[in-house]
Amino acid sequence: MPKLWLLGISAALLLAACTPKDKEQSETTPPKQVVQQELTRKVQVVTASYGVLNSPRTVSVTLNPVKESFVGSTGSGQVRAILAPEGTRVSAGQTVIELDTDQLSTQVSNAELALRSAQINLEKARRAQQENVKLLQSQLVTAQQSLQIARKRYNEGLELQKVGGIAALDLQNLNLNVSNAQNQMQNAQDSLTRTQRSSQEDLALLEVQVSQAQNQLQNARKALGDARVKAPFNGVINEVSVNVGEFLSTGARAFRISDPSTLEGVFRLPPEQAGQFTAGTPLMLKFSGKDYSAKLVRQSQVPGQDRLIELVARVNAPEIPAGSTATLSYDLRIAKGTVVPSSAIRVTEGESQVFVIKDSAATAVNVSRLGEADGKVALSGLENGQKVIYPLPAELTSGTRVEVVQ
Repeated sequence: MPKLWLLGISAALLLAACTPKDKEQSETTPPKQVVQQELTRKVQVVTASYGVLNSPRTVSVTLNPVKESFVGSTGSGQVRAILAPEGTRVSAGQTVIELDTDQLSTQVSNAELALRSAQINLEKARRAQQENVKLLQSQLVTAQQSLQIARKRYNEGLELQKVGGIAALDLQNLNLNVSNAQNQMQNAQDSLTRTQRSSQEDLALLEVQVSQAQNQLQNARKALGDARVKAPFNGVINEVSVNVGEFLSTGARAFRISDPSTLEGVFRLPPEQAGQFTAGTPLMLKFSGKDYSAKLVRQSQVPGQDRLIELVARVNAPEIPAGSTATLSYDLRIAKGTVVPSSAIRVTEGESQVFVIKDSAATAVNVSRLGEADGKVALSGLENGQKVIYPLPAELTSGTRVEVVQ
């Protein structure tokens, strides 16, 4: 008990000695000042660029040859041989199907003989006409000379009559000789005229016969040539419609040929998208991992029943098989404006905003969306070249101090 009392007294004395000293220290120490430092947010930026926002699109197209033809037979007859089966590459004028030509060759030979016969008859008639005309011309000259002699003698008789040197009967005979000579000359002239006219008519008829024979020979040779059904242009034989031994009539379908060097693919777009394309617009075609340059050649002016516009693209690629399916790539124009990433926009109370840096602080700028595609958006209301905060922190507000980091 005495020990506890002594400990209590000691504690009280110790407390009394320490308390004034602590109070003195608190009176001499100044109060602490709390300094609130303003926070600076680290951000990244992208540069807004003015231009056209395009969106790459793809569509599947079936490539068909631009030039394709179903060739009909130019002749008729039994098929003797198929010289270019399916899949054969041929040149223009090359024989694909050959018909039996034995009978046609005989017809050509007969036509050649008929022509030669007509030509001989014409040549013979011409020689005869020349000989007859020459003879009649000679007879006409003789008659003219006889008439001149008769007239001369008659004139001499008239002079003799004046002096009584000739009898009246002899003078009459001389006059009769003149009349006879005139008749003979007129007959010779008429014979020559008739012969010339008749010969011309006969020769014209024989010339017609020669022309007919020439036409027959030409037709026979054409029929012989038509027995060889030929390719109309360079290409590949896609289909042969007959077999050896079958009969092929004139005009019947013989084979199908196409030129695979130039192919076309048809695709359809809504009118508002198709209006961006014009003839000659470059396109890209992908087939078997390779890219081929294509271009738009035409498009329909009126939408079809599906309310889409039909467009046709053309590509020069002989190595692509006709009928293949390829992927056609093109850029669709979305809008023209200042382009930034779509996630750089924040919508506040119905207003679209982006944040730019001005005087080291984030500043909200109201913008209008013109079009959006593939994670990018074209805007109006934002100047070209401005630094836009992206990615955009969720808690960032206008006026926040920012520091740009890489």
